[in-house]
Amino acid sequence: MLYALKRLGTIIRCVNHDTHLWCLSVLGGAVLLCVSFFAQPSNERFIALAEDAQSRAEKKVIEYSSVLGGLSKIDSLEEEEVVEIAHAIPEHIDSFIGGDLSGGAVSFDTGFVTGTESIKDSVATGEALVDVSNIYSAEEIDALERLVQCEASTEDEDGKVLVASVVLNRVDTGIWGDDILSVIEAPGQFQPVDSGAYKVVEVDSSTKDAVISALIEDDISHGALYFQKSNAKVWGDKQYLFRHGSHSFYK
Repeated sequence: MLYALKRLGTIIRCVNHDTHLWCLSVLGGAVLLCVSFFAQPSNERFIALAEDAQSRAEKKVIEYSSVLGGLSKIDSLEEEEVVEIAHAIPEHIDSFIGGDLSGGAVSFDTGFVTGTESIKDSVATGEALVDVSNIYSAEEIDALERLVQCEASTEDEDGKVLVASVVLNRVDTGIWGDDILSVIEAPGQFQPVDSGAYKVVEVDSSTKDAVISALIEDDISHGALYFQKSNAKVWGDKQYLFRHGSHSFYK
């Protein structure tokens, strides 16, 4: 063995400098190749990393879902609770979800510095995050809310939706006017308008929710054009449709 090493040393001393460099390059490349091969993570390591990333993503989705779920019930919360929810939402939540929620048909305001009222407004009175301002004017929506409050303040949500739907169905016919305000203020059509109560009534949150539902959801009134607080199935030449709460509906 010692003789072999001496002979190898003699051979190395006999070769020129360029050959030395070439041998060292080859040897270094072989060492690096071996290191890179053995340093590669195993398939198990890749799987573990992927599972960890998936777990983190699921936790984030659950976290943001709980925050958004809280926002859908924001009308029933105290001011301190609303502010607490606001601070829990990241500044760039829209980029996390994967889109800009500030435009189009969906409205979501992340500017909580303006106060709790802007947060409630952005939730659009409940779970509906739908912007109807590009279809109906604020004056029209306010008028519809006031009429529904006067005519159906003691009714359940569907009862309020049905009264609002009568107004919207009348707009579609064009007989009483081609917009909500014209239909509501048409002479002799709604008693609260004639009496003036419609101008001074205070609208509660459940009525606002019902009006939004009537504006954005399918008609549940079967095309009703009239209603009255009665259980009568006969009202002139009108077609009786159904009764809900204290109102009967006709077309």
